[in-house]
Amino acid sequence: MILAEKKYTSILLFTKIVCSLVFVFILISISTLYAKQPEIDSLKQWLKVHEVDSQYINVLNHVAYLETDYDISNAEINIKKAIEFAKKINFQAGEAEAYRILGICEDEQGQTTEALENYLKSLEIFEKINNKRGQAYALNDLGILYKINGKFDQAKEYYIKALKIREEIGDQYNIATSLNNIGDLYESVGDLDNAMPFLLKSLELKEKLGNKQGLLSSFINIGILYQKKENLDLALQYCQKALKQAEELGNYNRMG
Repeated sequence: MILAEKKYTSILLFTKIVCSLVFVFILISISTLYAKQPEIDSLKQWLKVHEVDSQYINVLNHVAYLETDYDISNAEINIKKAIEFAKKINFQAGEAEAYRILGICEDEQGQTTEALENYLKSLEIFEKINNKRGQAYALNDLGILYKINGKFDQAKEYYIKALKIREEIGDQYNIATSLNNIGDLYESVGDLDNAMPFLLKSLELKEKLGNKQGLLSSFINIGILYQKKENLDLALQYCQKALKQAEELGNYNRMG
């Protein structure tokens, strides 16, 4: 009876913490979204007074990428300009990145066939010019696309390829992202035992790097995983860590 009451209390507390996390996470997301607008405005002013060259295309790509969060139609307009300009001056790295961002726009609108085509175009160009960092981003995006569409094996294949390249070039920040993605993929198909090592490795690396936003997502993912494994004590511990991290991030964003 006492054990049952303890479990019920833990479930209630877990639910309250998760609800609080959702609320704080929404506030952080809104704050981050509004924080992007001054950067976008500043970059657009820069574009008005500079001629088209490789730097111009890099900035235009970045503007389009920032716009994918809230203005897809304008992001597509800018990214198609970037592709046109990159082809004119034969700036292949900029062209490849533009195709990748176009794929993101299409992916977010459920245009799977078009997104796949542009991710593959991006990957092909990055491979042609031996741009390892770009290859890893394109491979990771392909993994996300296949995961969204319920294709576990293909998603795993591309996630692991991205991870290997990131390990090869020592991209620690994105190694943590890849580890988290693989863990999340295993978790999505109910393979909790294989998911946990990847999520814990990702968390460890994020702690070393001081990646506060990344720590928040890791704490949440691990807490939910422990809840699914019915280890409510550890689930609560990680969700409490997540709530604390979310509150700290909220305060940081307000100060910024």
